[in-house]
Order: sequence, then C-alpha cells, then structure tokens
Amino acid sequence: MHGVGQGKRRRFSSSYLLTLQITQRMAGFSLAKADILRKAISKKNRKELTILEGDFISGAKKQGYTVELATEIYNQIMKFANYGFNRSHSVAYALLAYQLAYLKSNFPVYFFCSLLNGVIGNEIKTSEYIYEAKKRGIKILPPSVNDSAATYQLQGAALIFPFLGIKQVGRITCDLICEERNKKGEFQNYFDFVARVSAKKVNRKMIEILIYAGALDIFKLSRGSMIATLEETLQYANLVKIEDQNQVVIDLDLVSKPIIQTSTLSAIQVAQKEKEVLGFYMSKHPVEMIRQKYYHNLEAIVKIIHKRGRVHFIGYVEKVKEHRTKKQDMMMFSTLSDESGVLDVIIFPNVYRMYQEKIHQGSCIYVVADMKEDGSCIVQQIQCVSE
Repeated sequence: MHGVGQGKRRRFSSSYLLTLQITQRMAGFSLAKADILRKAISKKNRKELTILEGDFISGAKKQGYTVELATEIYNQIMKFANYGFNRSHSVAYALLAYQLAYLKSNFPVYFFCSLLNGVIGNEIKTSEYIYEAKKRGIKILPPSVNDSAATYQLQGAALIFPFLGIKQVGRITCDLICEERNKKGEFQNYFDFVARVSAKKVNRKMIEILIYAGALDIFKLSRGSMIATLEETLQYANLVKIEDQNQVVIDLDLVSKPIIQTSTLSAIQVAQKEKEVLGFYMSKHPVEMIRQKYYHNLEAIVKIIHKRGRVHFIGYVEKVKEHRTKKQDMMMFSTLSDESGVLDVIIFPNVYRMYQEKIHQGSCIYVVADMKEDGSCIVQQIQCVSE
C-alpha cells in the first residue's frame, strides 16, 4: 500500500484490508481517511470511532446506500474493533507457541541451534539459552579452530560454539581461519596453527583471544602454556614462512620448534578469561563448582530472578560500586553471576556495615536476599564461600 498516512509502506491483515476497502467504496473515504479508521480500530479509540461513524454514514448515503445499511455495517466494524484484533493475535501467538513447543520437544538440538544463532552477540540471552540447553542434556562444545564455523553447528547430538560468538573475532578472522582449514586441511598442532594463520594476517591479539576462548584446547596444551610460549611461536612462524612471488609456503621443519613453557592458569583464572572473551563462562563457573560440592539444592540466578520474596543463592562478585547516601552512610551496588546469568543486587547501609569486608570483586558469596516486584534484589545476609 502506498500513500497511506505519512507514505510508509505497511502490512495489513486481511481483516484490515477489508475494512479499508469497505470504507473507501461504501463511504467514499480517501485512503488516508480510511487509514485513520484503521488506526482507531487497532487502538480501540472510542472517541475517534464515534466521530468517524457520522462521516461513514453520511458518506455512504451520498453513495446511494441507506442509513440503516450503513449503520449496520459500521456496527460490524465496531464489533471487530472490540475483539477482532486481540482474537487474531491470540490465534497467531497460540499457533506459534504450539509450533515452538513441538520443535523444542521433538527436535531439541535443532531448536536450540536456531535459538542460539538468533542471539549471537547477546551475552545475556546466550548464557540463558546455553544454561537451558545443558539442563536438557544438550552438550555445548567449546569453540575449536578445527571444527567451529561462523555460527552454531550440529556435531552429532551436540552444538559447537561459533567463531562469531567470541568477542572481537569478526567475520574477517573467521573467514580467514575457515578458508585456510578448508584449503589445506585441519591444523595439526599449536605451531602449525600459529604459523598458518599468522601468514594470513591473523594477529597476536586474535590468537590470544582464541586461546582464552578454548578454541586451541584440541592441541592438548594448557592455555597458560600456549600464552607463555606465544611470542616465541610467532617468531618461529615468521622463520618457517617462505614468500615466493604471490604465494606463501610454510615449512615447519626449517627451524626447530620452540620449547613449550609450562604455565598453568587456575580454574578461576580460566573461567575469568572465558568471561572476558565470550561474555559468559563456557567451562565450569566458580559458583557451579561450589554448588555441586556443598549447596546442591540452591537454584541458579536465572530461576530466582522471576521469584518474589526471600531467596537464597550463591553468586560470584563481578562488580562492586560503593555509594554514599544523603545521610553519608555507605552502601553498595554489586553484580553477581553464576553459570546461568547475572543479577544486580543492592546492599543497604545497615547490611553493608556488617559484611563490608566480605564483599570484594572475585569472591564467591552465599546470599540471602529479598526479590521485589520491581525486579530489584535487596541483600539481607552474606556469607563467604570458597571451593
């Protein structure tokens, strides 16, 4: 439809199109005036509908229709305004809900694959959907330079994390790695990967990000050791690169490979780095480890955020921000996380005074709090916990 309202193209349901046609042909309404009636119907604007009734009846009379027929037709339009819009949407939503429920129940891996591909780049939604997928027994494999693609892909009954889900790894880097892998085969080891992709102008920063994301874990070296040896490996990659006119040839036997420097990251350091590059924790979150050992019955953050009243949970302190009240008392705003998501909490002065020394970034705390109607979480008690 063109020329309607401010000239914007619109998509109408068949019922709305019928209303537009009736008002134009029967009452002589212009397309713009017919659209005003359409808006009044969708918004249930009684005042506007009453005004337009007089115009409709007088217009229909001029077109040769009786007042009785025009009134009856307009009453039908009003009847549609009362229930038709909601009813049509209810049917559409019900059908969509049924289709999604069927797919989720019968084809869960395909369902979550599509769902996750729709939220790449959205850390919160990705974290929630991965948590739900894992609860349903769907394995989410970490990214891999030999298996990952731009988006989530099925690998047997599991899903493999995509390159584009890693922060700062954009389409160019993704395409360079996939192109090299497709042309010359899988990467055989850590040195082979660094030599081949660095020749394709994948820089040190990108390689570090891929290491911290777990994309090089297939080479059976610790992430700490790969980071510690990266500088020497890049020098090695430069030495084994032979540039011949318009092509680059890699000969890994030209010089001796560097000695791997042993360096180990703790489980918490691994998790923290994953959070930095993925936006959430791919391997076990510090809280998940503690809950499995000591607090089996505590629910995850994603579950308690929808509750109201008293809640109990464990959170990893991501951020802390002190704030001074008008009475000059200190309080705190903090962001807590677990494997399912994040939650912002408020710690008022009376509670903050008691637990001030226990709340610092990087600590895990057991929290008793009140969830309010507005979604705010008011902390009442805190206890430090450790693995």
